[in-house]
Amino acid sequence: MFRQMRTTLSIPPSTDILTHIRTLPTRPARASAVRTIQSIERRFMTSQQPQPGLHALMSYLQQHQQHQSDAVEGGGNGVKMALCTRNFPAPVEHLMGKFLQGVEFEPVVTRETVGVRAKPSPEGVWWCVAKWGVGGSVGERVRERVEREVDREGGGRGSAFVGVVEDGDKHEGEEVKEMEREEEEEEEEEESEEALREKREVLGRGVIMVGDSMDDMEAGYRAGAATVLLLNEENRAVGEHEFTDLCIERLDELVGILENGFVGKG
Repeated sequence: MFRQMRTTLSIPPSTDILTHIRTLPTRPARASAVRTIQSIERRFMTSQQPQPGLHALMSYLQQHQQHQSDAVEGGGNGVKMALCTRNFPAPVEHLMGKFLQGVEFEPVVTRETVGVRAKPSPEGVWWCVAKWGVGGSVGERVRERVEREVDREGGGRGSAFVGVVEDGDKHEGEEVKEMEREEEEEEEEEESEEALREKREVLGRGVIMVGDSMDDMEAGYRAGAATVLLLNEENRAVGEHEFTDLCIERLDELVGILENGFVGKG
């Protein structure tokens, strides 16, 4: 899918796709590129297949979550799962409805989530952890910042889907606006290294980021989380990168890793 996006829009491998779209010179050009990306995502979502080991891993995590909730008075201390993606909402909803029915992911972060920059920014990871009510005052500051942005944009929800596309390009202008707003934020907001280190130490502790791209590994690494790369034919070089702690061939390999303790490549 990403190869087709790059080929169609003439984006070199060294350039991030969303960054390329943001830097196009005119709004019509950006809107056209957004339509192209959404069309490719929509076409590929009809042929989605679950990753090997997905259902076994989800079953294990749900059982583990329930066992911990039963063991702790008041519950709520089980495994928490969130979804952080650069896709727009429609393919995500299709994936969850087709392959992950009954599995709770909260929050679900897409590239249209208000107030959260897309990967490789670590903000998505931090927002997920903060949304779980973890991280004390650090998590509270993250929640307050996102909620202020939601109020400003009129979204009303911390993980709101902005402009869910149901009929072609009905909302591509909204996504272009979101991309431009995000670019402005990147220029305006620069946190101190001390504040970023505090987030990594507090909000990254005990978190595992699982993905199949460099964006996933970079976002997890910058967030302070442990990172696990699901290998495929095209991403094996990412497994050698410093951002990647561990590589797996199937998702259910995580069951043994979680049972025996996480050990990275050191």
